[in-house]
Amino acid sequence: MAAELFLTFAMQETLTRVSSIAAEGIRLAWGLKGELRKLDESLTMIQAVLQEAARRPVTDKPVNLLLEKLQDVAYNAEDVLDDFAYEILPWTDRQSPHQKL
Repeated sequence: MAAELFLTFAMQETLTRVSSIAAEGIRLAWGLKGELRKLDESLTMIQAVLQEAARRPVTDKPVNLLLEKLQDVAYNAEDVLDDFAYEILPWTDRQSPHQKL
């Protein structure tokens, strides 16, 4: 009887911890969703600036350096998005196996 009570209590504690972890994951995901949207909007703007700069001759060395740095930032941001997608993909596959065909 005491062993069963202990196991029941242990299971309740485990379920509480799992629920807490899941809730935190949901909160993080919603927060990340907004941040990822902002990052995507920033990347879109950076790409527009770089495309416009590519169409015009830029002879000012500081402007060229700035554009190169901006391109580096864009590449780094794309890498972050790719890494995030790579890390989140297995998690989403585990969460919804019925969607696989």
